[in-house]
Amino acid sequence: ERIHDELERILDLPDPRRGLRFLEATGLITELMGHNPAPVPEPLPGSASDGVGLACSGTDPLLRRCGLAWPLGMDGARAWLATLRYPTADRRQTLRLMEGASDLLTLVGRDERPAETLLRTKLRGSAKRVGHNHLDQMIQLASMVDAASSGASADALAQVRRQLAELRESEDLSQLRSPLNGGAIMKLLGAAPGPAIGAAVAYLDQKRLELGPLSQADAESLILQWWEQQPEPTRQSD
Repeated sequence: ERIHDELERILDLPDPRRGLRFLEATGLITELMGHNPAPVPEPLPGSASDGVGLACSGTDPLLRRCGLAWPLGMDGARAWLATLRYPTADRRQTLRLMEGASDLLTLVGRDERPAETLLRTKLRGSAKRVGHNHLDQMIQLASMVDAASSGASADALAQVRRQLAELRESEDLSQLRSPLNGGAIMKLLGAAPGPAIGAAVAYLDQKRLELGPLSQADAESLILQWWEQQPEPTRQSD
Protein backbone atom coordinates (compact mmCIF):
# COMPACT_ATOMS: atom_id res chain seq x y z
CA GLU A 1 0.00 0.00 0.00
CA ARG A 2 1.04 3.58 -0.46
CA ILE A 3 3.16 5.15 2.28
CA HIS A 4 0.59 7.81 2.99
CA ASP A 5 -2.00 5.11 3.76
CA GLU A 6 0.27 3.65 6.44
CA LEU A 7 1.02 7.08 7.87
CA GLU A 8 -2.66 7.98 7.97
CA ARG A 9 -3.39 4.80 9.88
CA ILE A 10 -1.02 6.04 12.58
CA LEU A 11 -2.41 9.57 12.51
CA ASP A 12 -5.95 8.19 12.80
CA LEU A 13 -5.23 6.27 16.01
CA PRO A 14 -6.90 7.55 19.20
CA ASP A 15 -3.37 8.18 20.50
CA PRO A 16 -0.74 8.22 17.73
CA ARG A 17 2.19 9.10 19.98
CA ARG A 18 3.59 5.61 20.27
CA GLY A 19 3.56 5.05 16.51
CA LEU A 20 5.03 8.46 15.71
CA ARG A 21 7.75 8.17 18.35
CA PHE A 22 8.64 4.73 16.96
CA LEU A 23 9.09 6.27 13.51
CA GLU A 24 11.23 8.96 15.09
CA ALA A 25 13.36 6.54 17.14
CA THR A 26 14.06 4.29 14.16
CA GLY A 27 14.90 7.21 11.87
CA LEU A 28 12.05 6.30 9.54
CA ILE A 29 10.40 9.67 10.10
CA THR A 30 13.44 11.41 8.59
CA GLU A 31 13.14 9.33 5.45
CA LEU A 32 9.38 9.72 5.41
CA MET A 33 9.55 13.51 5.63
CA GLY A 34 12.25 13.77 2.96
CA HIS A 35 14.61 15.45 5.42
CA ASN A 36 16.70 18.24 3.98
CA PRO A 37 19.32 19.76 6.31
CA ALA A 38 19.14 23.10 4.49
CA PRO A 39 17.06 25.81 6.20
CA VAL A 40 13.49 26.24 4.99
CA PRO A 41 13.52 29.29 2.67
CA GLU A 42 10.26 30.70 4.04
CA PRO A 43 9.56 29.17 7.46
CA LEU A 44 6.08 29.44 8.90
CA PRO A 45 5.45 31.54 12.05
CA GLY A 46 6.59 30.04 15.33
CA SER A 47 9.93 28.49 16.06
CA ALA A 48 8.47 24.98 16.38
CA SER A 49 10.73 22.58 14.50
CA ASP A 50 9.58 19.27 15.98
CA GLY A 51 6.98 18.03 13.55
CA VAL A 52 6.46 14.80 15.48
CA GLY A 53 5.89 16.74 18.69
CA LEU A 54 3.35 18.97 16.96
CA ALA A 55 1.61 15.97 15.42
CA CYS A 56 1.39 14.29 18.82
CA SER A 57 -0.44 17.32 20.22
CA GLY A 58 -3.11 17.23 17.51
CA THR A 59 -6.55 15.85 18.29
CA ASP A 60 -7.49 14.57 14.82
CA PRO A 61 -5.70 13.22 11.72
CA LEU A 62 -5.84 16.52 9.81
CA LEU A 63 -4.27 18.50 12.65
CA ARG A 64 -1.61 15.81 13.12
CA ARG A 65 -0.77 15.87 9.42
CA CYS A 66 -0.48 19.66 9.57
CA GLY A 67 1.77 19.36 12.61
CA LEU A 68 4.11 16.96 10.83
CA ALA A 69 4.29 19.25 7.80
CA TRP A 70 4.63 22.57 9.66
CA PRO A 71 8.47 22.62 9.94
CA LEU A 72 8.68 22.10 6.16
CA GLY A 73 7.09 25.46 5.35
CA MET A 74 4.33 25.85 2.76
CA ASP A 75 6.41 24.92 -0.28
CA GLY A 76 8.00 21.97 1.50
CA ALA A 77 4.62 20.77 2.74
CA ARG A 78 3.17 21.03 -0.74
CA ALA A 79 6.03 18.96 -2.16
CA TRP A 80 5.84 16.40 0.67
CA LEU A 81 2.10 15.84 0.21
CA ALA A 82 2.62 15.40 -3.52
CA THR A 83 5.51 12.97 -3.00
CA LEU A 84 3.37 10.81 -0.71
CA ARG A 85 0.59 10.97 -3.30
CA TYR A 86 -2.05 12.32 -0.99
CA PRO A 87 -5.43 12.79 -2.69
CA THR A 88 -5.94 16.30 -4.04
CA ALA A 89 -8.70 17.10 -1.54
CA ASP A 90 -6.46 16.11 1.40
CA ARG A 91 -3.55 18.18 0.05
CA ARG A 92 -5.76 21.19 -0.46
CA GLN A 93 -7.32 21.04 3.01
CA THR A 94 -3.98 20.51 4.73
CA LEU A 95 -2.36 23.46 2.98
CA ARG A 96 -5.37 25.72 3.52
CA LEU A 97 -5.42 24.93 7.22
CA MET A 98 -1.69 25.56 7.54
CA GLU A 99 -1.98 28.84 5.64
CA GLY A 100 -4.92 29.96 7.77
CA ALA A 101 -3.08 29.16 11.01
CA SER A 102 0.04 30.90 9.71
CA ASP A 103 -1.93 34.06 8.85
CA LEU A 104 -3.58 33.98 12.26
CA LEU A 105 -0.27 33.66 14.09
CA THR A 106 1.12 36.54 12.05
CA LEU A 107 -1.90 38.67 12.95
CA VAL A 108 -1.74 38.05 16.70
CA GLY A 109 2.05 38.32 16.58
CA ARG A 110 1.74 41.89 15.29
CA ASP A 111 -0.92 42.85 17.83
CA GLU A 112 -1.58 40.89 21.01
CA ARG A 113 -5.14 42.23 21.08
CA PRO A 114 -6.33 42.79 17.50
CA ALA A 115 -9.34 45.06 17.08
CA GLU A 116 -12.68 43.27 17.09
CA THR A 117 -13.53 44.43 13.57
CA LEU A 118 -10.19 43.18 12.26
CA LEU A 119 -10.65 39.79 13.91
CA ARG A 120 -14.16 39.41 12.56
CA THR A 121 -12.98 40.26 9.05
CA LYS A 122 -10.14 37.76 9.41
CA LEU A 123 -12.46 35.01 10.64
CA ARG A 124 -14.97 35.57 7.86
CA GLY A 125 -12.17 35.47 5.31
CA SER A 126 -10.83 32.29 6.85
CA ALA A 127 -14.29 30.72 6.76
CA LYS A 128 -14.33 31.39 3.03
CA ARG A 129 -10.83 30.03 2.36
CA VAL A 130 -10.41 27.28 4.94
CA GLY A 131 -14.07 26.36 5.32
CA HIS A 132 -16.43 27.47 8.08
CA ASN A 133 -16.40 23.98 9.59
CA HIS A 134 -12.59 24.03 9.90
CA LEU A 135 -12.18 27.30 11.80
CA ASP A 136 -11.81 25.59 15.18
CA GLN A 137 -9.07 23.38 13.74
CA MET A 138 -7.32 26.43 12.32
CA ILE A 139 -7.25 28.10 15.73
CA GLN A 140 -6.18 24.85 17.40
CA LEU A 141 -3.31 24.42 14.94
CA ALA A 142 -2.15 27.98 15.66
CA SER A 143 -2.35 27.19 19.40
CA MET A 144 -0.36 23.97 18.94
CA VAL A 145 2.43 25.85 17.17
CA ASP A 146 2.37 28.68 19.70
CA ALA A 147 2.52 26.27 22.64
CA ALA A 148 5.44 24.42 21.06
CA SER A 149 7.41 27.63 20.64
CA SER A 150 7.00 30.55 23.04
CA GLY A 151 3.38 30.37 24.11
CA ALA A 152 3.33 34.16 23.84
CA SER A 153 0.10 34.29 21.82
CA ALA A 154 -2.03 32.08 24.08
CA ASP A 155 -4.17 34.97 25.38
CA ALA A 156 -4.62 36.46 21.92
CA LEU A 157 -5.69 33.09 20.50
CA ALA A 158 -8.18 32.69 23.35
CA GLN A 159 -9.61 36.05 22.29
CA VAL A 160 -9.91 34.72 18.73
CA ARG A 161 -11.89 31.74 20.03
CA ARG A 162 -14.27 34.05 21.89
CA GLN A 163 -14.74 36.21 18.82
CA LEU A 164 -15.51 33.15 16.72
CA ALA A 165 -18.15 31.99 19.21
CA GLU A 166 -19.79 35.42 19.18
CA LEU A 167 -19.63 35.62 15.40
CA ARG A 168 -21.33 32.26 15.03
CA GLU A 169 -24.16 33.46 17.25
CA SER A 170 -24.76 36.53 15.11
CA GLU A 171 -24.36 35.20 11.55
CA ASP A 172 -24.12 32.09 9.39
CA LEU A 173 -20.48 31.68 8.38
CA SER A 174 -21.43 29.17 5.70
CA GLN A 175 -23.19 31.97 3.79
CA LEU A 176 -20.60 34.57 2.89
CA ARG A 177 -21.67 35.52 -0.61
CA SER A 178 -22.68 39.11 -1.26
CA PRO A 179 -26.30 39.70 -2.37
CA LEU A 180 -25.24 40.89 -5.83
CA ASN A 181 -23.39 38.85 -8.46
CA GLY A 182 -21.72 40.20 -11.57
CA GLY A 183 -24.91 40.13 -13.60
CA ALA A 184 -26.87 42.05 -10.98
CA ILE A 185 -24.09 44.64 -10.73
CA MET A 186 -24.01 45.13 -14.51
CA LYS A 187 -27.77 45.66 -14.50
CA LEU A 188 -27.57 48.10 -11.59
CA LEU A 189 -24.81 50.14 -13.24
CA GLY A 190 -26.03 49.77 -16.79
CA ALA A 191 -22.55 48.54 -17.68
CA ALA A 192 -21.21 45.84 -19.96
CA PRO A 193 -18.89 43.00 -18.87
CA GLY A 194 -15.31 44.09 -18.29
CA PRO A 195 -12.54 44.55 -15.73
CA ALA A 196 -14.51 47.20 -13.84
CA ILE A 197 -17.30 44.72 -13.11
CA GLY A 198 -14.76 42.22 -11.81
CA ALA A 199 -13.35 44.94 -9.56
CA ALA A 200 -16.86 45.78 -8.36
CA VAL A 201 -17.54 42.15 -7.45
CA ALA A 202 -14.22 41.94 -5.56
CA TYR A 203 -14.99 45.21 -3.74
CA LEU A 204 -18.40 43.99 -2.63
CA ASP A 205 -17.00 40.62 -1.53
CA GLN A 206 -14.43 42.43 0.64
CA LYS A 207 -17.13 44.65 2.14
CA ARG A 208 -19.12 41.52 2.99
CA LEU A 209 -16.13 40.24 4.98
CA GLU A 210 -15.60 43.58 6.72
CA LEU A 211 -19.21 44.48 7.51
CA GLY A 212 -20.95 41.15 7.86
CA PRO A 213 -24.29 40.23 6.24
CA LEU A 214 -25.52 42.79 3.70
CA SER A 215 -29.05 43.35 2.48
CA GLN A 216 -29.57 43.86 -1.23
CA ALA A 217 -30.23 47.54 -0.59
CA ASP A 218 -26.98 47.83 1.39
CA ALA A 219 -25.04 46.12 -1.38
CA GLU A 220 -26.55 48.31 -4.08
CA SER A 221 -25.74 51.46 -2.10
CA LEU A 222 -22.12 50.36 -1.60
CA ILE A 223 -21.67 49.59 -5.29
CA LEU A 224 -23.21 52.88 -6.42
CA GLN A 225 -20.94 54.82 -4.05
CA TRP A 226 -17.92 52.83 -5.25
CA TRP A 227 -18.87 53.40 -8.90
CA GLU A 228 -19.12 57.15 -8.40
CA GLN A 229 -15.57 57.18 -7.03
CA GLN A 230 -14.11 55.43 -10.08
CA PRO A 231 -12.28 57.51 -12.68
CA GLU A 232 -14.32 58.41 -15.73
CA PRO A 233 -12.25 56.25 -18.12
CA THR A 234 -12.99 53.21 -15.97
CA ARG A 235 -16.72 53.77 -16.14
CA GLN A 236 -16.70 54.53 -19.84
CA SER A 237 -14.50 51.52 -20.68
CA ASP A 238 -17.48 49.27 -20.20
